[in-house]
Amino acid sequence: GFVDIPAGLPMIVACSGAPGDTLEAVNRLARLRDDPRGGQTLERLTAVADNLALRGASALRDGAWDAAGDLMNENHYLLSALDLSTEHIDELRRAAVLAGAWGAKLTGAGLGGSLVALAPPALHEIVARELRIAGATAVFLQGSQGR
Repeated sequence: GFVDIPAGLPMIVACSGAPGDTLEAVNRLARLRDDPRGGQTLERLTAVADNLALRGASALRDGAWDAAGDLMNENHYLLSALDLSTEHIDELRRAAVLAGAWGAKLTGAGLGGSLVALAPPALHEIVARELRIAGATAVFLQGSQGR
């Protein structure tokens, strides 16, 4: 369902410049699912992802941006372990976190596309600059004073 999020969500979206590849992402998960051991692993990781999503929704609803950011980091590590991220998205995530974001993760189907980050509004311009330096082709700021 939907989550009612308090006003001022301090979010940044960065485009990697590489289109995502939904078909390949689905195929990778299907290959994992169809392998007997991989299928068990995928089930466990899906349960972890569901738990992260529920906890993240609760943190967002409560305006606990730092806790939500931590959960975004955990979710990104899980998606990366499933081979759904790219080196470039991982670099963008590292740049955002090193610049002061509470957390960041790929968004969309994976294997390219975009990154979403939560960061203190006072650091949005710094995080945006570091994302551009790391190769983001576009950066959008939400819930901050500047653009």
